Amino acid sequence: MNETYPYPYSAAEARKRNELSLWRESHKANIACRDAIEDAIRQNFDGMNLQTDCLKAVLDEYGYKRTAWVLANTLHELKWDGRFSYANKHWAEKIYIPTDLIHNSDFVVRSHPAVLDGFVSFYRKAVQALNLFGAEHCVGDRAEQDYTGKVLVLSPDTLKESCWSQENQLWYAHDGFGCSPHAIGRSVRCTCLGDGEMTRWNRHEFIGVLDEKYVNEAVERVLNVIQKFTENRKKDPDFFLGAQHHQARKIARESAVLLKNDGVLPLKSKGKIAFIGAFAETPRYQGGGSSHINASEITSALQAVRSVAKVEYAKGYSIDTDQVNPELQAEAVALAKKADVAVLFVGLTDAYESEGYDRSHMRMPENQNALIDAVCAVNDRVVVVLHNGSPVEMPWADKVGGILEMYLGGQAVGGATVDLLFGAVSPSGKLAETFPMHLEDNPSYLNFPGNGDQVEYREGIYVGYRWYDTRKMPVRWAFGHGLSYTQFEYSNLRVSKEKIAQGEGVHVAIDVKNVGHMGAKEVVQLYVHSAHDGAARPEQELKGFEKVYIAPGKTETVEFELNPRAFAYYESAIRDWYVEGGAYEIRIGASSRDIRAAKTIEIEAGKPIPVRVTMDTTFGDLMKIPGSQPILQPVMGGMMAQFGGVPEDDSMSGMMNAMVGFMPLHALKSFGGGQVSDKMLEEMIAALNRIQE
Repeated sequence: MNETYPYPYSAAEARKRNELSLWRESHKANIACRDAIEDAIRQNFDGMNLQTDCLKAVLDEYGYKRTAWVLANTLHELKWDGRFSYANKHWAEKIYIPTDLIHNSDFVVRSHPAVLDGFVSFYRKAVQALNLFGAEHCVGDRAEQDYTGKVLVLSPDTLKESCWSQENQLWYAHDGFGCSPHAIGRSVRCTCLGDGEMTRWNRHEFIGVLDEKYVNEAVERVLNVIQKFTENRKKDPDFFLGAQHHQARKIARESAVLLKNDGVLPLKSKGKIAFIGAFAETPRYQGGGSSHINASEITSALQAVRSVAKVEYAKGYSIDTDQVNPELQAEAVALAKKADVAVLFVGLTDAYESEGYDRSHMRMPENQNALIDAVCAVNDRVVVVLHNGSPVEMPWADKVGGILEMYLGGQAVGGATVDLLFGAVSPSGKLAETFPMHLEDNPSYLNFPGNGDQVEYREGIYVGYRWYDTRKMPVRWAFGHGLSYTQFEYSNLRVSKEKIAQGEGVHVAIDVKNVGHMGAKEVVQLYVHSAHDGAARPEQELKGFEKVYIAPGKTETVEFELNPRAFAYYESAIRDWYVEGGAYEIRIGASSRDIRAAKTIEIEAGKPIPVRVTMDTTFGDLMKIPGSQPILQPVMGGMMAQFGGVPEDDSMSGMMNAMVGFMPLHALKSFGGGQVSDKMLEEMIAALNRIQE
């Protein structure tokens, strides 16, 4: 189906709203729909009768909304013609078509009025067959009704046509300012009677309150669904908490990220091992606030390690404060001093991160940082295990031999931590975020939390790794980073096509070999880099990843399918995704900063993006418009004369091109030798916009 946005305003109004490109695309779709209607009538009218299925091809391609728009516009324009029935004219009058004396005639259906009248009647019957609720099914004046506790009818215009059904129209209103007809707020919190989805709609998106006689029918349909569920529900479902706990342990292992390892990991079961830190005994396994759940079982690292190795434990710090406790720290340092390896369990407490407020810094509690420094001073084999929900600064990162990021790993996080520390499995998680060096490196640092109740998201598309990679900024740990207890080699990157057309995708494959001595999983990441000058794009964007297990010495082929969207960016001028023609580099890596292979492909140029020409449009942008040169040429000579004419050599051409390229169109009034008027500029703007329609 043609999914072009049906623009509801005239061209003049679109120009005021700076939305002329949307109007143009919708206008083209209206004309195409008109052509489709005329073609459908030609093919399905035998001179006497119009086939009843003449609508299908039109509705399949253009949908009910646009078809109604074109048909109603036609009847508006031809309202003087007595060959259209009163019923169809009355139907058309209910559909608002903005007045546009110049353009509305462009999509008037020119088929014989008597035959077209039959087509309109078929359309109205097709809409009726959908059995959608309308104003006739509602009671009372919606402008004066309280919606609380009522069944409301959602307008079909609010829904996608693929979701048009009575069930999707009916919503039970719980509360919200919009329930009151006189409240300032417009939002209504409600539940769909069809599928139980809960969401918010604005008050004006409802037709009104459903008549009670139709409510009973709707409730009956819902009860039938509930009955089917009840009858087919298992009476004695299998549920074993032990198996669920084991699954939680596996998930935690897969999610953990080995950030650093100087050879201290995996640990040996023999030797003197010290577990230090309160989180070893009482792990922080979940977030604060409403994320709290009652776990069926919680396993700490101290509990899990008993079946693997003998360890000694020191608390080291208190969770209830960030102040150093000299006695606890001294006990921990003494234990670490005599240990072969010291494992410190640290991270953030609920007081440092929780629902309901934002962090103002990235520091860990001072008593934990001090503990790490003190332990590193007496032991050169230190491993840090982190329990945190977000990145932290690590002033001690260069002092320790290993860092294992467990995040908030759930109820079995202790067992998962021990599995990874002692090498029962290899770490295989990768960072889904960047760990910056400092809070000040964050792209939103200067604009967040804003002033008062206003926050500006000035980073735009440069969020997360897109910011750090584009600026080539040093980071603590890159997006996608994660180490393993083995090594992987990447080779033989290949693509199905090196030159592809607009609308085509590409198949990518690469070989990954485990060259170590331990079977492990690797997360292979695919990034796309726009290698040509065009729209502002990040340095690279993640477009796919695959996690694969590879046995020692074995090679696995990892494959990706990139559709056209993988190369697209959102173009606000057309309110849609757009693929620029040019070179793109396919990059395969183990992180955004560890690219192992790359290959360049070429995408053919597509349809140019229309430039909405105004007085402020620069000549650089104007020259990019195909066919603009003849329009601009008559006035360019006067402007160049103001600069001393065209240079005879190239000594000044670069500077002049740059100056002219960044000049706005209205500069012609100043540099046009006094020969350019406002009227001339307006005519030029109209002509430049017209050639792009």
